[in-house]
Formats: sequence, structure tokens, C-alpha cells
Amino acid sequence: MHAKALSTLRRPRACGRLGMVLVLGSLLLAGCGSGRTTKPTFATGGRLVDASGNPAVGAVVILHPVAPDTADPARPTATVGEDGVFHLTTYRTGDGAPAGEYVFTAMWPEPRKSPLDPPGCDRLGGAWMKPGDSSPRVTIGEKAGQSLPEIRLPPLKKPSR
Repeated sequence: MHAKALSTLRRPRACGRLGMVLVLGSLLLAGCGSGRTTKPTFATGGRLVDASGNPAVGAVVILHPVAPDTADPARPTATVGEDGVFHLTTYRTGDGAPAGEYVFTAMWPEPRKSPLDPPGCDRLGGAWMKPGDSSPRVTIGEKAGQSLPEIRLPPLKKPSR
């Protein structure tokens, strides 16, 4: 077998997308300080847990506006901490999110064995990476210190071998 065919067999499709999504998300955030007008943000956090109620430590949360604004393509993002809590960032670390309705997406990379390792495969198999009709929706109001309802991930699927 060719090396390319072997690598395709070994790596689930969600693994390759994970790195690309992380890079694209970083670029979106990096471009936010370019001097353009930004929307007011409201400090908002939440809690993300697995099907058993354990914190989804290291999961990356991305909110997608239901009514996107082409003049402001930023998406509020966060990384889930040890306690399962996340704090949204849109333009500056921890600033929150603009008011509005959002589709909630998440990816939960396998832990790295060392800081030099690339991001691991998505434990959710890519199922929560694309906003869709069945994705959870959340609303951010015009007040600081909001806490979104706890979001529980579905049971993890065991990789087929």
C-alpha cells in the first residue's frame, strides 16, 4: 500500500480538520485588533461536561452567530478549564461575547503526551464541530457576568478498530 493510503486508514477524518479549525480560529482572533469597529461584549461563561457529568477539560468552544455579520466575522471562543468552566473571548481575552443568539459548537481534542505533540483527534469524532439544526443554541444578553446553562456532551463513541 502507498504511504498516503496507510495514513488515511490510520487517522480519522476529524483529526485532520481539528488542526485546521484551531489554526483558522486563531487567525480570526488575531485579525480582530485591526482597528475596525467592534461590537460591545458582555462577560459570559458556562460549563461543559461529558455524558457522566465530568468536566470536558481542554474542549474548545466556538459560538457561531445565528445571524452572521459580514462586517464582523469574529466568533466567541473559549477553552474549558479543569472544573469544566469556560469564559468566552471575542476580541480580547475574557471579554465575553456580543449580545445575540448563537449556535454552540465544540471539539474535544485527545490530551497531548507532551507540549510538542500536535493536537489530538477530536474525541467527539467531529460531530459537534459544524453548526447545524441539531446543535445547541445559546443566547447572550446585554449584561455582564452571565452564565450559560450547563451543556452536556453525548456519550463518547469508542473508536472502531
